Amino acid sequence: MFLAVFLLMSCVATVAQDVQTFVSSKAGDRITPKPILRFQQDRDPTAANFEIDDLVAYQKIEGFGASFLEAGLICLNSLPQSERESVLRALFDPDKGAGFSAMKTVIASTDFMSAGPFYSYDDVPGDVALKHFSIARDLGPNGLITFIKLARRYGSFVLQAPMDYPPDWMLIDVNKNQDVNPQYYDALARYYLRYLQEYDKHGVFVDYLSLFNEPDIYT
Repeated sequence: MFLAVFLLMSCVATVAQDVQTFVSSKAGDRITPKPILRFQQDRDPTAANFEIDDLVAYQKIEGFGASFLEAGLICLNSLPQSERESVLRALFDPDKGAGFSAMKTVIASTDFMSAGPFYSYDDVPGDVALKHFSIARDLGPNGLITFIKLARRYGSFVLQAPMDYPPDWMLIDVNKNQDVNPQYYDALARYYLRYLQEYDKHGVFVDYLSLFNEPDIYT
């Protein structure tokens, strides 16, 4: 696995452009500069040509962006405030930055949590009435709502919220079968609804909700 970031060094046509390459990899590269590449004229005149017809439109693209995760805000909060604001501006400002316009926020823990213990919004076994439902962690200094509101000071974006896992007690067997037990379907539906309602109460509207992040893997 590697990540290559290409920076076009010239604004002329694609012929004869210098491209600076940076690579991050398991081999140890960490945004390491690599030798400059150069676009050249295609030597095969029979190669296929691609043409874009601006008059034909298909599905609408809502925007481009990334994910809000607690680990991201922990990193930002480790910076001096001026530098933190500079990063947020670079990501979300449509005029002075990337202008991210479609973002993902997760429903409680993901399967790659790196910022504190695994959690759901109701960890009390059998609480089908959701009397103990709480998004308090998302309101904390490293919380998702806190992160979203910081970002929205610099730009606007739609939000998609998928879920990796419901509370463990809703599963058939947390170790052997992580499908949702059908007896908790109603409780899970209310769990999604409470999530949307509680976020809305705190000024965060979720545009799209995905019941599961990987629907073909479980449930």
